Amino acid sequence: TLRLIMQSYELDTEVKYASFGERALASTIDLIPGAILGFFFPVFGSNFILGLLYGWLYSALFESSQYQGGLGKIVMGIIVTDDKCQRIDFTTATVRHFSRVLSSLIFGIGFLMMLWSDERKCLHDKMVGTLVIKK
Repeated sequence: TLRLIMQSYELDTEVKYASFGERALASTIDLIPGAILGFFFPVFGSNFILGLLYGWLYSALFESSQYQGGLGKIVMGIIVTDDKCQRIDFTTATVRHFSRVLSSLIFGIGFLMMLWSDERKCLHDKMVGTLVIKK
């Protein structure tokens, strides 16, 4: 099915970028699996290192998978791609995940950058060359 998805992007000349609201809601939905793990495995929720490890693996594995995003992006019908609308690899997804720290550190302005970007790119998307688009 991924091949069919990629072919549809090649045929479609206009890429539809995910909105700020869609991305924000997808991020909120992505908190659910971590909350469930923390509820059933309390030591997981209280261990900072395990929490970081979970966040990184959840994000990087799902964004580099055939789903091209975690639960939130799946529900919202959006995916993470490279600038050519191709699936990203695990390394790119890892760098993208940790680049979000920079987007947060500058008072969240890195996330708000998408509001004045033609391709609706946040700072971390610009850093690694990714897009978040509608399926």
